[in-house]
Amino acid sequence: MIFAMPHPPKNATCSVDGCVRTADSGDVCVAHRQRASRGSDMSAPLPPKATCSIDGCVRTSVARGWCLMHWKRWRKHNDPTVCTVGLWDGTCPRCGDCLPPERTGTHYCKKCTVVNRVRENSRRAMNRFNRELRREVLLAYGNVCACCGEKEEIFLAIDHVNNDGAEHRRELRGVSSAFFYRWLKKNGFPPGFQTLCHNCNWAKSRGGCPHQRQHGAVAIPTLAAEVAVDTGVPNDPTLDEEDPLS
Repeated sequence: MIFAMPHPPKNATCSVDGCVRTADSGDVCVAHRQRASRGSDMSAPLPPKATCSIDGCVRTSVARGWCLMHWKRWRKHNDPTVCTVGLWDGTCPRCGDCLPPERTGTHYCKKCTVVNRVRENSRRAMNRFNRELRREVLLAYGNVCACCGEKEEIFLAIDHVNNDGAEHRRELRGVSSAFFYRWLKKNGFPPGFQTLCHNCNWAKSRGGCPHQRQHGAVAIPTLAAEVAVDTGVPNDPTLDEEDPLS
């Protein structure tokens, strides 16, 4: 049967007289527990913790006379004194000012920290605006795939009915989706566009969607007209033409 060593109370000190180290298990610190396992004298004073042998380093030595940082440099570069790329030198990476000692836990000065926070808040606000704009555009064009009836918003996209998307993007001089959505809203959601899921949109430009070949005479305009009736969004009259693939 295996008995587990009882854990001492939190922040308890070693029970050996004169030792002020934190107790690890069995009411003794790690050093005295190792001595007890070797059968060494428990009352002998512990040697002071050695510091790193590298000049100017005051960290505690852990291996080969080096601290953990210099030992890792030796393991990676075979030289504990090498200065790795990107090593922080105590200055703000944005403005280059030296950080005061009280600026702990960050590599940026107080002014640049505020700037970073403002930029992050602006980025989040812009992302939130773009998501709401995309949802508004999808609602204006039915918010459901006009080919297969997919209703999951993350799967939907706006499609050019006449397959002239590349020419339209060149005219707008913009390629981002957010720019395209703003143009649709600014122009009052003009006809010539429809909502398709990404699968149907991709297949449409590569010989036609398989949904249309399966349904035969049932074409995208018929489903789009049904979507317009269900959602109350006016449909584009050009969508009522016969599907060339049927």
